[in-house]
Amino acid sequence: MPADIELKEAFLRLLHEDPEFKDELRKLLIPEVATKDDLKDILQEIKRLREDFQAEIKQLREDFNRMEAEIKQLREDFQAEIKQLREDFQAEIKQLREDFQAEIKQLHTEMNQKFQIVENRIASLGGRWGRETEKTIIKALREFFEKRFNVKIKTWYSVDNSGMVYGHPSSIEVDIVISNGEHWLIEYTARVKRSDVGELYRIAKLYEEKEGVKPSRLYIVSPFVDEDAMHLAGMMGIHIITYSLSSD
Repeated sequence: MPADIELKEAFLRLLHEDPEFKDELRKLLIPEVATKDDLKDILQEIKRLREDFQAEIKQLREDFNRMEAEIKQLREDFQAEIKQLREDFQAEIKQLREDFQAEIKQLHTEMNQKFQIVENRIASLGGRWGRETEKTIIKALREFFEKRFNVKIKTWYSVDNSGMVYGHPSSIEVDIVISNGEHWLIEYTARVKRSDVGELYRIAKLYEEKEGVKPSRLYIVSPFVDEDAMHLAGMMGIHIITYSLSSD
């Protein structure tokens, strides 16, 4: 038998009969092929890696949930803080408004008090000025009528027991001119108001009742006249004399 055939048969016999030879031959021929144990170890490693990965994912999820809860709490705390700041701001604005209104009210009261003082002083001066002016006007009128028209100006005094003029019993006086049977009533004031017009009208009624003569003309002489007083006087037939203007 040829030697190469014998060698081949011996090799095959060893391959089938000798496990160690077979294993060594496998290692020589396929050194990169993993054994069952290697595959088992690899599978165990993969399983361990999967478990580690799942544990890591679980931990990450727990961390994320915790962070989400913290963010939610931070948002709630922030909103509560903003709400408190808004309430504090509104309360501060309200208090400032109230303080400002109180200061304005106090200032208004003080100004009214000062205006009242000034008004009282002006009224006092106006009263003195009015009395002096009235005397001057009366004197000028008397001189004018007496010299130019040959009339006499006098003052009529009476007591209004029924309260016709002022609503209660009072003494009444008014200047009058009697000429050619006509009776003129003349009143003087620093400023003509609606009430002055009504007052002279009621004095004329009292004069007619007391003297039995209806005044033919009613005059109010004043440097200042309210517009509504002028309008009312025109309606009631009362003549207003102011500076160079007259309702005649």
